[in-house]
Amino acid sequence: MGRIGKYLAAISLLLIGTSLHAQVSQQPAAVGTSNTAYNAQNDGTTDDAAANTACINGLVASGGTCILGSNTLWTPPASWTSSGFWTNISLQGLMTVKTNPFSITQTGMEINCELPRLRSPIFAFSTGSSCLIEPATPTSPSPVLNITTSSEATAINDISIGGFNNAGIYDAGIDSHFNNVFVQANASGALLYESERGSGAGSTGDFGKYFHGGVFVQSGITTNQPCMLFHTTGTGDFFETFCDGGGIFDETALAPSAGSYCGVRTYFQTLQENVPAWTTPNAAYHTYDVTGCTFTSELYINAQQADSADSNAPLINVTNTGAGSGQVQNTVIMGGFPSGPLFHVDPAASVAGTTLINPATGPVGLFAKNTAGLNSMLLSGTMFNNGGYNGFATGVPVGASAVALAEPYLFNCTASNSGGSLAAGTYFVLAAYYDMSGPPTVFQGQDSSEIGPLTTTGSSGSISCTWTPSTNTIIGGIYIFTGSSPSRENVKYDTTNSGSYTITSAGVTGYPTQLAPDPKTAAFTTMFGKLGGGGFRPTVDYTGTDDCVAFGKEGCTTDTTPGDVQISNKLTAGSEDLSAATAFLPPSGTSLPATCTVGQVFLKTNATAGQNWYFCTSTNTWTQQLNNGGGTQNVYTGTLSLGTSKITAGTCATTATATATGANESTDNVIMNTSAAIKGVTGYFPATSGAGTLTLYPPYITSNTVNVDECNWTLNDITPGGVTLTFHVIR
Repeated sequence: MGRIGKYLAAISLLLIGTSLHAQVSQQPAAVGTSNTAYNAQNDGTTDDAAANTACINGLVASGGTCILGSNTLWTPPASWTSSGFWTNISLQGLMTVKTNPFSITQTGMEINCELPRLRSPIFAFSTGSSCLIEPATPTSPSPVLNITTSSEATAINDISIGGFNNAGIYDAGIDSHFNNVFVQANASGALLYESERGSGAGSTGDFGKYFHGGVFVQSGITTNQPCMLFHTTGTGDFFETFCDGGGIFDETALAPSAGSYCGVRTYFQTLQENVPAWTTPNAAYHTYDVTGCTFTSELYINAQQADSADSNAPLINVTNTGAGSGQVQNTVIMGGFPSGPLFHVDPAASVAGTTLINPATGPVGLFAKNTAGLNSMLLSGTMFNNGGYNGFATGVPVGASAVALAEPYLFNCTASNSGGSLAAGTYFVLAAYYDMSGPPTVFQGQDSSEIGPLTTTGSSGSISCTWTPSTNTIIGGIYIFTGSSPSRENVKYDTTNSGSYTITSAGVTGYPTQLAPDPKTAAFTTMFGKLGGGGFRPTVDYTGTDDCVAFGKEGCTTDTTPGDVQISNKLTAGSEDLSAATAFLPPSGTSLPATCTVGQVFLKTNATAGQNWYFCTSTNTWTQQLNNGGGTQNVYTGTLSLGTSKITAGTCATTATATATGANESTDNVIMNTSAAIKGVTGYFPATSGAGTLTLYPPYITSNTVNVDECNWTLNDITPGGVTLTFHVIR
């Protein structure tokens, strides 16, 4: 049977196994003996140690149930005398322990929540009711729950552990089952769950760590601790279990040796929520320290990461802190939604025999932050082997994915006010390897983390950068990029893969090309890729913050908003059909651009309505479309008020005027009217006294002005009533 067939069979067994595990947590609470029968007060103040201990130790040899009432507070003993095979401790709500942790030392001991307290508000992801166990003080006891069974099953069902500053669960038992267990600390640096190698019969295998549901919460408190820490080598299953914040850390306690193997682990529909920044310890969903062990047959099915602080935190981080020769091998990753690369592999570590089945990461599907030691990766039936090189050849299309050079390992920079000729200022720096193919087909690898801000003063500044040189034989060199603002590096320096470089002067213009972009924009790189022998190479904004896609140049060079597309190429052939677009928004503003190229258009928003269009008719010359090629155009509409002062017989009043912006006496005419009849207004009809009627002359235009003259050619003085005229200047 092939490797994929074996893993599909393993999936079937997993689903059966998780059903069995789930059944453990679904056992109905048995009718048993209440601690009140032993005079427990369950008042949260009185120490119920004697009553609770007697209740549990008093169970018959064939097993039984001790019911601990809600709000019981007590000092648990270090061990139990009852020999019942299934000893069921059934909580009815809150249990507070003091001095000593609640210890599970007996074979087959089980903790259930019989009468669950209302859903605890501290567990944001808890979808079911649970009973809460917490310490009397945040610092004591530590841990809150201590498991040290040497054989057979232990089951913790529908239990929440909270209110602690140091440690939540310490598990050195064999065959431990955790069903809907929720753990959250309330202080920085606390360890939620730690699994140690036990001292019993299974201590060399430490098999049986099973998690069904539940959440282990680190976010919001600290991200320098993992959500689970394993110092064991045994098998385990994780089914719909969440890590909120830091991920899982496997750090075996075995001495380094070539023949040591760690057992099978299965992760089915698991989630790491609120993934911390990659620069934070334990940011990866799963970190393997292979110093003393080879992890084999790890299976990930729909493993997910969400709400990441950046796009660099990988699904799997493989490190080697000692001198061991272990590795991660025969891993299957099926589906899932990692937030960044699938692998980060330290130079001293290795990954072999990995099978990828429809990873949902687009072009970062085979991408490793450091590809040293990635060997024999199988993607949907196609085998790729790097032939002994420390990394894959770059730019190799693999279905919807591509393999890229890793980032420069441990890249870092410091600024100095001497040693060079850099101008005073603030600098941001990142770096990327490039391959040996040479222009114009050079491919850049993954960008390093951005370093900055770095500040220099004076005019003799320099920036010294260091990294661990890669032994990848296809690396042609390293580009170091600088910029004056975050995520806007636009100056390039080309150097060798020596491990150090000092920037002493101005570089050349250049931008990171980002072969392994943020997954949100990865489809563009995959779709267009390297076409025409490298003549067309779209790039994606390398920060993952703007989500800008740039075509025809290396990187987005101006501030953008999410969804922006920058295109600097000419469309030299074909028809561009925009008829399906619901709107067309041309360049616009209140001021014309200082420069233009013939054919450009601009919508000037503060121009007279109907005259907003401007066309570039010659270099740097804008011409307004005034719509006088045929028909008429309304230039201005306004009102003009006639005077109401006495007009002496035989004279004219002062000319009445009104502003008419854009009106021109050479090209325009005026149409004027009143909003109502004026024959009843004094001065505009023959008075009964014989005073007479004023003469109103046609309006005329001077520059930006409409004018009207009014004269009294009668024998009597006339004081006219008020009249307002509406006028239209037309062209």
